Amino acid sequence: MSKVQKIISLYFILTSVAFADVASGARAHLRGDYVTSFLEWKKSAELGDITAQYLLAVSYDQGKGVIKNYTNAAYWYQKSALQGEPRAQNNLGALYLEGLGVDKNLSTGKYWILKAYNSGNAEAREAAQKNWNDFNLGQ
Repeated sequence: MSKVQKIISLYFILTSVAFADVASGARAHLRGDYVTSFLEWKKSAELGDITAQYLLAVSYDQGKGVIKNYTNAAYWYQKSALQGEPRAQNNLGALYLEGLGVDKNLSTGKYWILKAYNSGNAEAREAAQKNWNDFNLGQ
């Protein structure tokens, strides 16, 4: 097997494992087993899965399966947001607007909320619109 083939094979193994952990975490979350969902998502998040990074951030943000920690939530939202996850972009923007886990920064908060709004994702767009109105960002 060539070096390129080995790299491609490793990539598919890692992404398959990451997806399996995200799905397993989601099943645990639906059962109310937040500790297990947190642990499953953490494994995938560390492998770079943007959905797992977002879900891990939500766990930290809400304190489900782990002690609430806005600094860790911001860290994982940012990792996911930088890869294009619009829900993470919106939530990261809200943390900047409130100064939770990050230094309060109106322009950075607006940046992330606008990025989420313009993503085309209906859920993120609706949440971004709510944040825009709640924080009076049009003023």
